[in-house]
Amino acid sequence: MNRIIGLLASMLLVTSLAPQNANASLLLDLDLDTGGTTFSCTAISCGAKGITFGWSFKVIKQITIDGLGVWDSSPDGLGGTALTRLWRAATETQLASVEITDKSTAVASASKDGRWLFENITALTLAPDDYMIGTLFLPSGLIAQIGAPYTTIAEITFGGGFQSGFDSGLAFPAVSLDTPGFGPTMRQAAAPEPASLALLGLALVGLAAARRRNH
Repeated sequence: MNRIIGLLASMLLVTSLAPQNANASLLLDLDLDTGGTTFSCTAISCGAKGITFGWSFKVIKQITIDGLGVWDSSPDGLGGTALTRLWRAATETQLASVEITDKSTAVASASKDGRWLFENITALTLAPDDYMIGTLFLPSGLIAQIGAPYTTIAEITFGGGFQSGFDSGLAFPAVSLDTPGFGPTMRQAAAPEPASLALLGLALVGLAAARRRNH
């Protein structure tokens, strides 16, 4: 029995250490194509506390995300901290929040105009529902892409660009924009490699067999 338990433990350890699909871990729930115009806040346009720009989306099929990101169109980086937050739209309930800096993980975009910077979050499963994601834009800070062509994964539907009120700081962006404006995005969690799933299956089969022999 001890030998069986040791074997199962080894299998599970190998499963946990098996490499994950690197490409899947970098899937963006929204990415930008080349195009659009840039926008940055000033004290006159956004106020001293800034404005939260973001976009709404509907989850059609349950997904799990493990990171929040922000657009970086500047060759010398963000030059500050980008506060980014995810809400459930109907109740404006905060689900995740991160502080993104130039030291955050860089991820390439389909657009040649910039890149994404990501911070990890605890894996979060989003059930079918309406959500909002937003990033705080301060005067002389981040640069957004306005009206840029975009792509999304099949599990979500883009609902439009939104912003918070003038000089409101980091707040739920409830004001609809005529033209989509993009600052934040999300990262879909990586799916395990097939080999990892096979090892886990073998471990479960072995555990079931050991239980039958002991009864």
